[in-house]
Amino acid sequence: MVCAKVAPLSGGICQPCSEKIRAEAQGGQRDIRDRSDRELRKHGVKPEK
Repeated sequence: MVCAKVAPLSGGICQPCSEKIRAEAQGGQRDIRDRSDRELRKHGVKPEK
């Protein structure tokens, strides 16, 4: 959830909230990648990095 502070010409959200959203998105991508790598290993495929 964002704080709803008015921020001129920066996408409508304040800088701290923007940084939180970016960090959450990057963490989510890492989790998805890790889970998919584990599934590939279960099936005998070596994941490429």
